Amino acid sequence: MHLEVRNLRKSFDGKEVVKDISFTIKQGDLVCLLGPSGCGKTTVLNMISGLLDVTSGTIMIGGRDVTHVHPKERGIGVVFQNYALYPHMTVLENIMFPLLIQKRSKSEARDEAIKIAKMVEIDQHLHKKPAMLSGGQQQRVAIARGIVKKPGVLLLDEPLSNLDARLRLVTRENIRRIVKQFNITAIFVTHDQEEALSISDQIIVLNQGVIQQKGNPQDLYQNPNSLFVAKFMGNPPINLFEGRTDEAGKIKLDKISIDTPCKQQDVILGVRPETFRILDQASPQSVEFTVELVQLIGRDTILSGKLGGQMCKIVTETGKNNIRENSIIHLSIDTTQVMVFEKQTGARVL
Repeated sequence: MHLEVRNLRKSFDGKEVVKDISFTIKQGDLVCLLGPSGCGKTTVLNMISGLLDVTSGTIMIGGRDVTHVHPKERGIGVVFQNYALYPHMTVLENIMFPLLIQKRSKSEARDEAIKIAKMVEIDQHLHKKPAMLSGGQQQRVAIARGIVKKPGVLLLDEPLSNLDARLRLVTRENIRRIVKQFNITAIFVTHDQEEALSISDQIIVLNQGVIQQKGNPQDLYQNPNSLFVAKFMGNPPINLFEGRTDEAGKIKLDKISIDTPCKQQDVILGVRPETFRILDQASPQSVEFTVELVQLIGRDTILSGKLGGQMCKIVTETGKNNIRENSIIHLSIDTTQVMVFEKQTGARVL
């Protein structure tokens, strides 16, 4: 169902932790609430689910105002970070439970629960109680229980936090597949930008209870509106170089001159690691990079070292360049891809 949040606020003991948040999610879209710990992500989720009362604002689901509706009557499925499984029930019974509450027949509930259990790779443990499972297995049961009734809105609070790398990949693929297959509107809370980039239709970046930016994953990565968003999106993180522009608004990154709209102002240049291109030899517009560490990460190789005396990381295709540690290489930079931020405010100016 279509979900709309209008001017949502939440205060605890007079301290406002969610500050005038508004956003809309189309039916069938999967949106990530992304931000550091304590930024207000889970608080927003709990207000949408009805587990927390709002201080002010409106929550609309399918065109219906549910701001003060009981959680059970909102048509929402929730997957908690701490699992919240029923300890006296088996895995199968836990997954079946939401369907039985809906008055579905036991045989129908069982068939649907087994189908979903297979999708999240927990079908080999249907007879077990939660205490007999690992943390990752319990998390998969919680995900299965949250999606088995195909809710109009599905809320997932850090659902992959206790899974190993392989299961994180498999489970996030399955979550997206299920959301799209059943046209479920979903909100996925995470602090992991890689998860957000890989699974989302849209990302909402939060910090200190305020929306910093919202948009599709590619736009947020390529066009962050602030230093905070630029630093939060990307792995390896964006390279940052501090400097001061001259009276014409120019600033140099080593030998490369960059035009900015800021005159005689302290700024921070942001360069994504993949923006650099490795050259066979020096040129008038190239810069020297001292390689200190070479890390092979599958298809990519990450080079760590110094550019103009500042630490920097570069991503290159594995096997494309035979680069060794403690060597000096020459780089070119596409200056149109360099971002410029005001040092004082963090606002992007170019």
